[in-house]
Amino acid sequence: MATSPNFHLPERLKTRPVDIIALGNAKLEMILQVADRPAGWGQQDTAIPLPVYSAGGCATNVACVAARLGARAQLVCRLGDGRYGGEVMAEITASGVDAAHLIQLPGAAGNLLIITTNPAGDWSVLSYQDPALLLQPEDIPDETAFAQTKILHIDGFSFEGPAQKAAVELAIARAHAQGCLVAIDAAVPVAQAEPDYLALLFGRCDILFANLAEAQLITGSSDLDGAVRGLR
Repeated sequence: MATSPNFHLPERLKTRPVDIIALGNAKLEMILQVADRPAGWGQQDTAIPLPVYSAGGCATNVACVAARLGARAQLVCRLGDGRYGGEVMAEITASGVDAAHLIQLPGAAGNLLIITTNPAGDWSVLSYQDPALLLQPEDIPDETAFAQTKILHIDGFSFEGPAQKAAVELAIARAHAQGCLVAIDAAVPVAQAEPDYLALLFGRCDILFANLAEAQLITGSSDLDGAVRGLR
């Protein structure tokens, strides 16, 4: 029977000044609440409540929430300074995230997610990703930054291309070289497209986050207990 994990921070990390570095994406989210899946093409009209706009991207969410809870959080990502990136940067700043490793590119609008979600919590996304804002190996902080940090958290959407994979692998190597704990998130699209690569990354990390669908895709198991055993 699967049991809940019991997390504790090693004593050697407790005096490090930075609690978490989150690595990944920064995107403006436009969230549309719908009762059911829209009917499709054919000039259909679907009524929705007023859209909600929020800073997003898994790494951005982790950094902002951690900072709001009182942690010293840093974010490694690229974002624009235009319509979308500007709003995300404002929320990052308001949340108290340390911007030491942020890279803001002048003239780039930023990234946008249009998310439709229903009352059951299911969702689908239309995604605009500016290629210039994809993470690169040169964006990864040097080992001195990781020597001051307790945890590196990796966004499950941050390794979808060759350069991004190289950046993530470099971050893991530098974090481990300095004794950081490394946490990683999964993402359904990545688990569907590259389960073997995601399993490889999971094997190099200390803390794993995956929902049931992701865990089953990564491990090939059809049940919860088997998926949990496969990830251990």
